[in-house]
Amino acid sequence: MSYMTWDKRFSVGIQELDDQHKRLIDLINALHDCRVKGPGGKCVGKLLDEIAEYIKTHFSYEEALMSKVNFPGFEEHQAEHLKIIQVTARFKRRVQSDSPPTAFELFIFLKRWLTEHILESDKVIGKYIANELAKQAVE
Repeated sequence: MSYMTWDKRFSVGIQELDDQHKRLIDLINALHDCRVKGPGGKCVGKLLDEIAEYIKTHFSYEEALMSKVNFPGFEEHQAEHLKIIQVTARFKRRVQSDSPPTAFELFIFLKRWLTEHILESDKVIGKYIANELAKQAVE
């Protein structure tokens, strides 16, 4: 059973962003599976590294889209991205330390972050970008 499941309410209306969000859910589920299978420090560390790198890739793509359409909340959204990158880096350091985060802490953070980020922030951005790209296509 998956820890997180893609739900149509997560769709932001831009296929590439939706696909990237689905990939993040897949990575979180892989991390969860790794953790459930037993003590998997190396597996957890490796997947958390992959999640952290993919988050950066996703944020870069999203920020490029926002910049392309002059999204009015760009700086605030970019600051939100930076905060997530920093928190993820702290989790990575903790996984490698003598006091790693509990699975509960890690998975609650990842699930809450992704769900809230998509539903509260990315939905607004998706709608704005789709409208602006449609306008540009007409011009």
